[in-house]
Amino acid sequence: MAWAEEQQAKSYGGIANICTIDCAYTAGFLDGEGYVGFYTTKDESKRMQVTITNTNREIIYWIKKTFRVGRITFTQYKKKKDCYRFILTNNKEATYFLRLIFPYVMIKRRQVKMMIEWLETRIKCNHEHRIVERNEEGQILRCEYLDAYSERELEIMKEFETINRRGK
Repeated sequence: MAWAEEQQAKSYGGIANICTIDCAYTAGFLDGEGYVGFYTTKDESKRMQVTITNTNREIIYWIKKTFRVGRITFTQYKKKKDCYRFILTNNKEATYFLRLIFPYVMIKRRQVKMMIEWLETRIKCNHEHRIVERNEEGQILRCEYLDAYSERELEIMKEFETINRRGK
């Protein structure tokens, strides 16, 4: 079994049959026209995001169909070509996707490695920091996940600010 297929089976239940050539091809798009980092929401919180942008509709839809994760947005411009964007904001989907293409990423290798670490820490912390409210009989009334970040997660987020700063 190829490395990509092993990782896929381990990380996301083996829902897609993805060959190493497809992973390498997609890694090239992430290197050339992708973004790995965080964005600030309207409420000033930080959210993880992985995107690949291209004017070729078929490429973006092929990535979504091949990996079976993420979503696609479309932007129409008056004086530029229309733009398609493959977007991952779900932690588990992003972990699955980035693990598969990581061996083939060259330019954004540092960002992908750091994001995988951040995602794995985040997923682990969300499960460990669960708050459960029970009634007198012990039945679960409420489960919540804390939004607080670990010290390591904050360090990685800070490092992304430096790496992804425009003009540097």
